[in-house]
Amino acid sequence: MKGVGNCVVALALLAAGCAQDEAGSGDTSRSAGMSETAAPMLYWVDAAGGTSRIQRANLDGTGVETLVEGDIDGARGLALDHAARKMYWVTRDTDRLQRANLDGSQIETILASGLDSAFALVLDTLNRKLYWTDYGANVIRRANLDGSGVKDLVTTGLDAPRGLALDLAGGRMYWTDRGTDKVQRARLDGSAVEDLVTTGLVEPYGVAVDASRGTLYIADAGTGKLLRADLDGRDVRDLLSESGGPHPSYIELDFAAGKMYWSDNRVNTIFRANLDGSAREIVIDGLAGPRGISIGIR
Repeated sequence: MKGVGNCVVALALLAAGCAQDEAGSGDTSRSAGMSETAAPMLYWVDAAGGTSRIQRANLDGTGVETLVEGDIDGARGLALDHAARKMYWVTRDTDRLQRANLDGSQIETILASGLDSAFALVLDTLNRKLYWTDYGANVIRRANLDGSGVKDLVTTGLDAPRGLALDLAGGRMYWTDRGTDKVQRARLDGSAVEDLVTTGLVEPYGVAVDASRGTLYIADAGTGKLLRADLDGRDVRDLLSESGGPHPSYIELDFAAGKMYWSDNRVNTIFRANLDGSAREIVIDGLAGPRGISIGIR
């Protein structure tokens, strides 16, 4: 595994293909829009203490490349559109939604107003939509992939929403709320909001969905735990409890390899483990402040 003291790295949020999220998604990162022969890569945002960059590397942390650097202050959520070979991100400090080619070229701002501390970003490339959480405005929104047609979806009952994931087949979106310490879901239009997990969490951040197995993965920053639950919020189980003051935030699933990846901006490291929480290992360390992560192609 490579430390960023020697080279630099990248990882992004949860899922690719038709649906992807900054804290999580419902599709395998090796599905729609990804070539079966393309070697998967790990993309991530590294933003803290004057560092603002997007990087990528092989899944084992080798071969780090810096794709975008500077002018993305406070970048947070990251999502990939493999078919169009684009990556999208949100910036907290400058309140912008931006995109570029997967190699970091042709950066463009697609939304420059109406944001107030956006956090997680997920794509529905099938329907050409993007979704995001905004904990400054306490809202979940949706827009077209070019930034047009912004629509408020959930505007009440939120108090610092963080992670976001889509289950397109089930017609649901899932999110965490750091202020209420809940995991909730709603229809994709924002209606029929439900509480799923309401106890045992302390500052939940990342969320990811394995719709095929009816499973929800949660990164709880306050307790340092990674948890799994049924999609209805039942049968919550601890998978991994970190030690030494960890702060797991964004989470990404690699179904093909049976792995989960997560970023921790307190120990400034990206980790991975088996989906059952076993075989935890460091992928990249020595980062400034890893945020959104995602698995994609070069």
